Amino acid sequence: MTETELLTHIVGTARAAGGVVAVHGSGDDAVAELSLPGDELGRGRPMWVSTHEIQHDLGPSSSLLASFVVDLPYRAEPDRLDDVYRAAAILNAHRPVGHFGVEPDGSLSFRYPLVVAIDQLPPEQMIIDLIALLTEEQFTLGDYLEGVCEGEVSVLVLDEVLRSEP
Repeated sequence: MTETELLTHIVGTARAAGGVVAVHGSGDDAVAELSLPGDELGRGRPMWVSTHEIQHDLGPSSSLLASFVVDLPYRAEPDRLDDVYRAAAILNAHRPVGHFGVEPDGSLSFRYPLVVAIDQLPPEQMIIDLIALLTEEQFTLGDYLEGVCEGEVSVLVLDEVLRSEP
């Protein structure tokens, strides 16, 4: 399987499940944009999916990487950046799937890498479940991160709050 075949499979699966997907670029440089539902303020959150051949010095690779990245619609201001870094680390420690990324410019994302065997396509239901799980995780936990960005949630109580949730 090639990078293009894997991305085509993910795009086809998302579309068959009712997702709105645009593909930008072509061939191995193509990137898919899945339109996720907006939040309570109507802000959209695109999920970007790209595929890459895993390369290393140990010989030929038998795997491909599908990278899922959700750009979050809010930013950390410079004076909040240290707290947002801490909050992302705390949130990431409480999640079994995916992680929040914080860039030095204050942009935020939620990411998940999926390693796929090069000789078999991942099951369609697994892709649907993964997209649904990542969508839920970044919305639910993203609210905490946004609260820290806005100074409404203290990073000092975030760990305690997360431990009390089921």
